[in-house]
Order: sequence, then structure tokens, then C-alpha cells
Amino acid sequence: AEGDAGVVSSLRLNADYEPETTDALLAMLNPGDCFVDLGARIGFFSLVAARAVGETGRVFSFEPVETTARLLRKNIVENGFGPTCTVVQKATGDRQGSVRFAIHEHSSVSNKMVSAAGSETAQTVEIPMTTLDAFLAEQGHPPVHVVKMDVEGAELATMRGMKETCAKNPHLRVIFELHHANLQNTKIAAAELFEELQSLGFQRFFRLHRTKTEIRFPEDLEENVRLSREFNFNVVAER
Repeated sequence: AEGDAGVVSSLRLNADYEPETTDALLAMLNPGDCFVDLGARIGFFSLVAARAVGETGRVFSFEPVETTARLLRKNIVENGFGPTCTVVQKATGDRQGSVRFAIHEHSSVSNKMVSAAGSETAQTVEIPMTTLDAFLAEQGHPPVHVVKMDVEGAELATMRGMKETCAKNPHLRVIFELHHANLQNTKIAAAELFEELQSLGFQRFFRLHRTKTEIRFPEDLEENVRLSREFNFNVVAER
């Protein structure tokens, strides 16, 4: 898609696309590990992870929108990671069922749930939705090492749908985006994301922007919310 040009140009695993997150991900993953990519888009981080976990590892790439999922599958196959990556064409949240998505014709990066889209007049489609707990139960509860979520405002609901996953994987790390506009659209406070992760057992948080910088919660939250108004960044949550 036209709006994906910045991502497409990096799909051959160049290090210049979100380098801090790429470096963090490579430091976290080892051969044989399992990576869950929620909101995989056309697959950059799925490909990075697939290379890191190797033939004995697993990657589950969630991309709910059909046209984007088609590109995701194509990129996975063309990079030789078909046996490692499983594409899951579903959204994630705190329940099983379906959800309406607003579709932006020229950019898969902007597709999101209608409730988080800020406009009820955009073209919408009905998308199957699951919880991460339910999906992994269907897979036999494989050990999961890293979950990365880029779910355009559905972070809190997705976190609430992964309680069992967190309980079963004591060394799990979670990467999520602190995106000021999405939080505003969903009327979710940034503190709610950190509090939910704390309730799931995560006690340490790091901002990925230029360097890996620890975020003490709640002391450093206000400063990081201010920064998120200037630029979006990913946060790593660790036990």
C-alpha cells in the first residue's frame, strides 16, 4: 500500500527501521524461542524475530486486515520464513467474537478498531477477534518469550486478554507502543497500561528511543507522557 512505503523499504531486514526496537528484540530472542507479533502489519518485526528464533522457533503474526495480511504472507514466504511464521488473521482484545475495523485505503499502518479510530464514517469491515489466552490455548500453550503489540489503541484490552499467558510464562517480556493520539482517541490513560502490566507481574519498564532508558512507575510517567506527545515510542515491560 502507498502509505507503507517506509516499512516496505526496510523489509529486507535493514537495521534502520525502528533500530532501538530491533536491537532490543534481537537481544531478547534466542534460537528455539516463540515470538508473538500483535499488529504485525506487513511483517518487519516478524521477519526479524523469525531469523532470531531459527528453524526450531515459532512466530505468530497477527494481522487482522485481509489486504495487509496478504502482503504479510507474501513477505514471509519471499524471505524464506514460511515454516517458522504462522499468520493469524484476527484482532486481539479481552473477549472472543468480532469487532469492526476502520480501513484506510492507502496505509495499513492506520487501520484500527472503529472505537479507536476517531471516526465512525470511515470504511469499516467486520474482523474476527480473539484473546491471546484463547489463541495460545488452541496451540497447546507453547512457551512464549516475547509479545510485541502495535494494536492502535487496543493495548489495554489485549493485556486484559493475556492473563493466563503471563502466568504461564514467568520470563515473558512485552513490548508496547506509547502512542499519545491513540490513548486520547480511546480515552485510556497511560497509567492504566502500566498498572495493568504491573497486575500481570511486570515490574520494570524501559523506553526505547535512541537508548534503552528505564521508566520508574509512577515517578517517571508524567515525563514520558509528555515525550509521547512529541513522538511515539515503544516500551519494554520486564518481570
